[in-house]
Amino acid sequence: GEVVNCLGAAFNEPQTSAVGPLAFANVPAKLFPNPAAQTSVLEFNCHRAQLASLDILDALGKVVTQRTIALNPGTNKIDLDVSSLEQGTYMVQVQGDAELHISERLLVSER
Repeated sequence: GEVVNCLGAAFNEPQTSAVGPLAFANVPAKLFPNPAAQTSVLEFNCHRAQLASLDILDALGKVVTQRTIALNPGTNKIDLDVSSLEQGTYMVQVQGDAELHISERLLVSER
């Protein structure tokens, strides 16, 4: 059958939003190793010192890990302990100020 997204639109159809343009853009980030069995590192640049929330969500969108992280200007490397997570696909999300939003897919492998 045809693949559709959660809004019921086919993936080749243009998507529109009633909210307007997004107020923030994703910040480029690296997540390694990925897949990971024990630990992974999220690396990204931040424009200023700030506190941000770091969430790991399971495939159903449920938050399985949540913490506040302190970020410094420049390159930040955040260690992620994934040893307690079941094998599967997760989303690692970081939300800081309006200019900091990260969303990376993480695969947790067998141990």
